[in-house]
Amino acid sequence: MKVAFITYQYPPKSFWGGSFYALKLTHALEDLGVDLLRIGPSHMQDEGIKLTARNFFHFAWKARKQIGGADLVHGNILADVFVTSVPCVTTMHHAQKFDYPCSSMRKTIYEKVEERCFKKARKVITDSMASLRELEALHGDGKICSVPLGVDLVKTDVGDPRKVLCATGLSARKGVELLLHTAKELGNRADFYITGNGGEKQRLESLAARMKLKNMHFLGIVGEEELSLLYSQCGICIIPSIHEGFGLPILEGMAHKKAVIATNTGIAPEIIENGKNGFLINERNPKLVSSLIIKLAEDEKLFKKVAQRARETSRKFSWHKTARETIKVYKMALSE
Repeated sequence: MKVAFITYQYPPKSFWGGSFYALKLTHALEDLGVDLLRIGPSHMQDEGIKLTARNFFHFAWKARKQIGGADLVHGNILADVFVTSVPCVTTMHHAQKFDYPCSSMRKTIYEKVEERCFKKARKVITDSMASLRELEALHGDGKICSVPLGVDLVKTDVGDPRKVLCATGLSARKGVELLLHTAKELGNRADFYITGNGGEKQRLESLAARMKLKNMHFLGIVGEEELSLLYSQCGICIIPSIHEGFGLPILEGMAHKKAVIATNTGIAPEIIENGKNGFLINERNPKLVSSLIIKLAEDEKLFKKVAQRARETSRKFSWHKTARETIKVYKMALSE
């Protein structure tokens, strides 16, 4: 089976979860013996066909001509939109409507692209049961498969619970403003480290300045070594997203033996047992979040117990497991 994997997002320049999905999954598929051709952007760090393009649609149009003798095309985040000559599997991490909360021409266009990809795909992969239900409600059932993402286990320390990491990115649906108000509640009792970029970055930095938050640190896009250092130093990971299809930083925080605090979206309610291996927050209430951080900082036994249980939970996930489940989906698609 020869698979052409098309993705507009790929490290090192792309920093969203979809780019790391493309990186980790394609390597795991190759490890399992899949004959795989990557088709990606010009900056793609791994071997494959690298396309220079003006925008997503220019990339997708050029990519359709590069699939060669592939038996199957796997498109990541709508990148297979123009492929019609061979069977397709498409990965939708979440519905496009959550990226564009306000009505706009851009939102309308991407929702139409999503609909087109869904209709022509033999199988649709998504990351969690929550996103599966959302996509079924929008497009109907029968072809969607939930395949959870993986994570790499690393050697790490539990870190300092007075240092809080948020490594989710800074788009509107990531909900990072909640942390600014939480930081205001806590004052000098905790420091917040925010990584990533996105459309909300300038607004959030300006708001933090107006609020005179000396404990809020916007770090921008960080390299792998710097992120690893942050994970080792920080004791708490917060994922304050308004919506997630999966929420890979939840799993990454667990794998790094952190106490994870997450909003009740994406994979969070599927893997977090509230108060045991992490904490779920159902209200976007900074007083509630700050009280959890204070509780973990003051109760060392609880903090370490939650962090250890989080680590144990993360062992249930791996990129090779994700790849094996993905191969099953490929076979189902080709058998139709």
